[in-house]
Amino acid sequence: MAVKTAAPPAGGLLRRARTTPGRVRMLTVLVVLTLGALATFGSLAIDNARNGVRVIGHGAGPQVVATGDLYYALSDMNAQVANVLLAGREESLGISRTAALERYEDRRTQASRAVMQATSLAAGDSGQDDTIREVLDGIGKYERLASQAMILDARTEGAGPLPQQAIDLYREANTLMNRDVLPKARAVTVESDESVQGTYERAQSQVSNLPLWIAVSGLATILALIGLQVYLSARFRRILNPALVLATVATFVLVVASLFVLSVAQENLTAAKTNGHDKILSVSRSRAANNTLQANEGSYRLDVRQNVASAEKLRGIEERMGPLLDGFANTDRTMVALIKDHRQAFVRAIAESDKALNGWHLIFPGAVAGIALLVLLGVRPRLAEYR
Repeated sequence: MAVKTAAPPAGGLLRRARTTPGRVRMLTVLVVLTLGALATFGSLAIDNARNGVRVIGHGAGPQVVATGDLYYALSDMNAQVANVLLAGREESLGISRTAALERYEDRRTQASRAVMQATSLAAGDSGQDDTIREVLDGIGKYERLASQAMILDARTEGAGPLPQQAIDLYREANTLMNRDVLPKARAVTVESDESVQGTYERAQSQVSNLPLWIAVSGLATILALIGLQVYLSARFRRILNPALVLATVATFVLVVASLFVLSVAQENLTAAKTNGHDKILSVSRSRAANNTLQANEGSYRLDVRQNVASAEKLRGIEERMGPLLDGFANTDRTMVALIKDHRQAFVRAIAESDKALNGWHLIFPGAVAGIALLVLLGVRPRLAEYR
């Protein structure tokens, strides 16, 4: 027959807790609990910061910028079709028909890559997938119209007036691009950017909370360590416990260093988002708008050439209008330089964030574990005296 051992009465546990070893154990448990809270809040804050840098700096952020190229590439495709149609008939254009065709093909390739990036970012989002499919359908319709116009132009070999059918086809293609394809291409970028915006907003909301909890739990740990040190000094008549002193200093250094690292990482992430990512997208849209204006002016010049019968009068009109590409090209060069500056700022800020957070997902929990070990080493000899 098995003999059941009775559980110690509550009064016995209470009496044991009032003994010196019991109080040492209680204070040690308190220190370990506060260390656990510190480890939890610190790990959450560091993981949140690393995730923000990963998404904005190395994942969705650069991919969204690539999808922003879709809007620019499509608008420049449209501008190059106008250049192709004008190139054989206007000496002041500043670009040959061959060069315009080559640039048109380059932008087609760029647009295809951007669509692939957008598809990967959609990740099964049905609404975004639908928008991408509509963009692809629109691009297909546009290319058919533009190709027909350029084929009709090629048949004239730049001699004589451009066939009216070619102008009508380009006008239809231009309307399709401006009223349907470009707005949907912009929507693709906006929808793709939502993940970046969401990650950044979560990082911003947590940056004001988690560091505070790190500071609070760190202070609680230091106070608990000081309390344990004071009790051991008073009870065992020793001035200092070296292991507990080292644990207290290590906790203070860990808290201060982690808060500094998180602050640096967050400042750089904000700079990368606002002065890099957002500005690049904004200037890219401006480049696209510049291309759209060029395409519209090219379309107008085609109409002028088609409807003004007098060569002398046409020459006078074109002289007053001035070169087509110079102003647009200068504006585009300025915006390209701006994009380069913002891209460098983005890369630099992300690199600084990476540098600040490097290894901290291991350093923080490892340091907390080391501090806990120091605490146990500090109290173990004192408890051994009561065995």
